Amino acid sequence: MRIFEILNKINSKVIYLLVSITVLIPLLMTIPVEVIPDDNAKIVFDSLSEILKSDNTIQNNLSVENKEDNPKYAYDRPGGSIGKSSGDKKILLSFDYGPSTRPEIGPMTYAIMKQILRSGNEIHTMALWDTGLPMIAETKKKVLKDLNMNERDVKIYDFGFKTGGEAVIKGMLSDISEAFPGSKGKVDVHNLCDYDFIISFSAGSPGS
Repeated sequence: MRIFEILNKINSKVIYLLVSITVLIPLLMTIPVEVIPDDNAKIVFDSLSEILKSDNTIQNNLSVENKEDNPKYAYDRPGGSIGKSSGDKKILLSFDYGPSTRPEIGPMTYAIMKQILRSGNEIHTMALWDTGLPMIAETKKKVLKDLNMNERDVKIYDFGFKTGGEAVIKGMLSDISEAFPGSKGKVDVHNLCDYDFIISFSAGSPGS
């Protein structure tokens, strides 16, 4: 009980100072964190790379042990492991999440959009949640800045937001321009089957 008596006599200013120091040290220090892609990340990266590359592209194997082709470095090299691309692939990205799940899903949207833009192929974005719209804008802005690209130099077409979940997806199977009128005349796709790859970044039950 003696220890509690001593602690009780400590000036509150001293306690606040110690707490402040404890909080500030981690904030001011840079703690290196090594991120190694797991098997799921490799599957998505390899599958998308296979779609994005042209027929004469040699695909690097992300599972090799050689440092030069190690996945840790593959994602950081210009173009990743995509190589030369035909540039005629169309990828649909559906941003079906909001700010509450941005810390979890945001890095995925960033990495995949960056991978596609590096390849020179075409991205179409949409959202089944209204909160997905700012996520699209934020991701696009960050990727373009990091790649030192201008929006006029890349092929990104935003369809916008549409409520309805499963009904919207069903409608897109027959005519995308009916579900998203803003896409009419902008892109050379009629329905979901015209896409080379479709990814839904979702949290909760957006319909997909």
